[in-house]
Amino acid sequence: MKHFQTILLLALTIGTITIYSCKDDETAPVTPPEELLIGIWQTIELREDGITLNMDGYRVLEFREDSTATITSFESDGTEDESIEDTWALENDELISFGLSDDLDLISVTDDSLKIEYNGIDLLTGGLVRLGEDFLRQ
Repeated sequence: MKHFQTILLLALTIGTITIYSCKDDETAPVTPPEELLIGIWQTIELREDGITLNMDGYRVLEFREDSTATITSFESDGTEDESIEDTWALENDELISFGLSDDLDLISVTDDSLKIEYNGIDLLTGGLVRLGEDFLRQ
């Protein structure tokens, strides 16, 4: 009987070890933010000092793997207003720096959404305001 209990205990131990060693990792590989940025993004929301604004148009950001970017502004009817070709880099996973354009603070980026913030100028007062934009991947 003692021999049977030893074998049973050994079998249970091996079974438990096997179950835990074959268990899926609970954390999936994380894609670096720099890789997540690559692609085309369109504005879906604009905020000034945390307050959502009515958008008269929208922007499209295109980040390419070769560290170049296109920033295009459109009127609400889809007519292109302005387009800028630039270079970009992600610094410390939190700042998108451009060669010619103002830098953007990266708030979050996922497979399909991008949130940024940056300082702007209030056209009425000339003072600084904090602007935020939410984008969807196109």
